[in-house]
Amino acid sequence: MKIQFKKLLTLLMVMALSMTFSMTPTYAETLTEVEQEATALSVYDKDFLHNMELASAQYTKLITSFSPDNTNGVLKASDYPDYYGGSYINEEGKFVIYLVEEIYSKDEGAKMRAQLTELLGAEVIFSPCKYSFKHLTEVMDKLNEVKVSKQAPEITGNFNSYMIKDAENRVMVELDKYSDEKVKEFTADIMNDDCIYFVQAEKALVDEVDVNPGDMINANAGNGSVGYRVRLDGIDGIATAAHVANSTSSSSNGIRYSGTKFAETTARQQSGSVDGAYCKVIDSSYVPTNSIASGTLSTAVENLAAGQLVNKRGKTTGITSGTIQSTNASGTFSGIPFTNLTTASYDSDPGDSGGLVYSYYPSSGDRRTVGLHKGSGTYAYYSKASLVNEALGITRY
Repeated sequence: MKIQFKKLLTLLMVMALSMTFSMTPTYAETLTEVEQEATALSVYDKDFLHNMELASAQYTKLITSFSPDNTNGVLKASDYPDYYGGSYINEEGKFVIYLVEEIYSKDEGAKMRAQLTELLGAEVIFSPCKYSFKHLTEVMDKLNEVKVSKQAPEITGNFNSYMIKDAENRVMVELDKYSDEKVKEFTADIMNDDCIYFVQAEKALVDEVDVNPGDMINANAGNGSVGYRVRLDGIDGIATAAHVANSTSSSSNGIRYSGTKFAETTARQQSGSVDGAYCKVIDSSYVPTNSIASGTLSTAVENLAAGQLVNKRGKTTGITSGTIQSTNASGTFSGIPFTNLTTASYDSDPGDSGGLVYSYYPSSGDRRTVGLHKGSGTYAYYSKASLVNEALGITRY
């Protein structure tokens, strides 16, 4: 029975590994990854996984309908219609769309629900909300401007993580020092909008790069994790976090695997919405592949809805999974403000930086590229692969 159970778990694996090299893993290594995948899957109900697949497709179709010509799937505030309050995947895996309450209860709201149902299918839940997603995004944009320009540094230095909480239809600001006085300072000098609520920051934001030897990849900044394989100008390489591959200088741009220099960092961005680097392979003995212990990582890139299951593979914690907490989050890491990141509830530790973040669809076995793990605070943070690839001019293959 134990053998059959392990076989069943193997067939049901949810998690995929990040890009690996053309080296045959030992049986023990493969078994460990399989067991990790099976453990991660076991906490999710089959009905949730089934419903989530449909909801994910609905989310993609909805966002595409707002801006059909958009190439990276990440919309601006002006792209969102006034009636739309955001959306998320609930605990049953079903797609929930918020409609602004001023519209929801009127004939216009009924007409809009009918149109969206026809577009997306019957399995959609509609709910009234107070704020439009356009407004929430504009609030994030204004906070980003304040943060990047370093206005009122004594106040801006006290909030280093803030995000749209999609399922709550509000913006959450984490204060490192939380008190009624600090909240009053923020609302008086930064922004006073009732869509914002404040919480005590649980953990400081940290980029999860480890300085200890013996890790999956090593760069000038320390040790980190491989993300996914890419090409730039037709040359094979890998993507990882820019704070891991922190230099393009010929004297310090080497990337090592098991002690051997196999790649060099030639393009990187560590600002805005991107913490990513392209490292071209210079040793032909190391061939990037999409091979994984349980299948193949798809070259398809996608952005996920709040509440959707997401997976991460990094060198320290291996395969972990959680759900999307915010589709638009900002945070200041090592003094650098970042915008439009995504937060999730998966576990991570130092050394996971640059690791693959990906989605999984059980019915098809499809695993899609989602992002590069950046670091953690209250939640885990990652850079969207669509924005990383666009910024660096790299493509999946």
